Amino acid sequence: RIGPYFPDFSANRTTMHLQIEKIWPRFSTFSLRSFLPRRLLAARGKSRHGIRPSLHPGGLRCDSATYSRYAPSPRLVRRAQDRSRCSWDFHHGLLALALLVLSGLVPSTLQAASPKTPRKGPYELRGRIVLPDGGSFRGNSPLVILEAVQFPLRRTVQAGWDGRFRIKKLPQSAYKMAILVPGRGEMKRTVDIGPTFADKKGRIEATFVFEPTLLAEPMATVTATRLSVDSKAVKAYRKALKKLEKGESAEAIKELEKAVEIDSRYAEAWNRLGTIAYVSRDFPRAEYCFGQALKHAPESYPPVVNLGAALLELNQTKKALAMNLRAVRMREKDPLAHAQLGSSYYRLGRHGKAIKHLKLAKQLAPRHHSGPQLILADIYWYRKEYAATARELAEFLHYHPDWPDSDRLNAILRRARALAAKPVKSNGDGRQDAEAGGPTP
Repeated sequence: RIGPYFPDFSANRTTMHLQIEKIWPRFSTFSLRSFLPRRLLAARGKSRHGIRPSLHPGGLRCDSATYSRYAPSPRLVRRAQDRSRCSWDFHHGLLALALLVLSGLVPSTLQAASPKTPRKGPYELRGRIVLPDGGSFRGNSPLVILEAVQFPLRRTVQAGWDGRFRIKKLPQSAYKMAILVPGRGEMKRTVDIGPTFADKKGRIEATFVFEPTLLAEPMATVTATRLSVDSKAVKAYRKALKKLEKGESAEAIKELEKAVEIDSRYAEAWNRLGTIAYVSRDFPRAEYCFGQALKHAPESYPPVVNLGAALLELNQTKKALAMNLRAVRMREKDPLAHAQLGSSYYRLGRHGKAIKHLKLAKQLAPRHHSGPQLILADIYWYRKEYAATARELAEFLHYHPDWPDSDRLNAILRRARALAAKPVKSNGDGRQDAEAGGPTP
């Protein structure tokens, strides 16, 4: 993949960082600095500068005694004295070796064997964002935000102009992904990170066609309350986000509590506290934090839909219904709002409206982490429509095969298919029922 990354250079020198994996005898990371781009192709193989890549038992080595344009740094001299590592004398020799490895000229027997079974984690997401018309992101590279559904973790990365990005050390989970492109809008997706989608090295390749669900507004509007938030509170909030990047949720909570202590009107900090409490299954705390966020920012959408989710978990169904209806009115194309509204109707026994909104949530985002298929399967099971139950469960497991409760769901799926295959008999009310019952999903 070296070719596409070397367009016309604006200067005669540049900086490149290249990582070569699985080089005998261990991983090695190399930095190439201050090389002439026009000499890149000349460095392949035995070049006119006398660079001769060679192999020896201690690792890979490159001799370049006849070429001394760049003197070796003291660090490279020290590394050259360690025969157990890959050592070389000059940066051009390193570049030659890198090109040989990537072009396949180094024998494959030198590379360590890949494991036969998929890794259990952590995983690496290698993504690419493309435009529907095949255009380029030059000048407005996408920002990718990844948040775990099942525990407090947040990762942020800036994609390149070609739309490619990498996020490493991801634990197994479903993740909420937001892709923001300046001047174009925002797109949200659910991404599953787990062994089913990963290769033997734990890498997951994915391509995302950028179709924004929220279009960029010509002029951004900021509330007066947000503008008046104390700068120290904003600083503490940013520190909390950095802690979440490292997976340090306890430290992040301390910084967020510090932020709302400095300025209790800071709705974003309250909402972030509620989000951490929700994924940690502390639903009373989540309800309180979302309520505070909504109190200080009544026109903000995230506290509304988040409070609706917390109220559902606390079995306050009527309050949740009102909040989720408000969320749907604010954003009609948000699958989360429709899924939660469908769940509210289902708990109140209004199955017709529940099915309507749950199907709409599926239509907007079939892979959504809220799992509208599971609630639909529960409704169909209650109605003894076992074929429909099996269809919804199979669809959910197709999109989320590594879901934590997948074993139980597979057992229910097998039972539903078995019941759907059995003869049916007519009930007194005109409905048809299977001869045998089954477990409650």
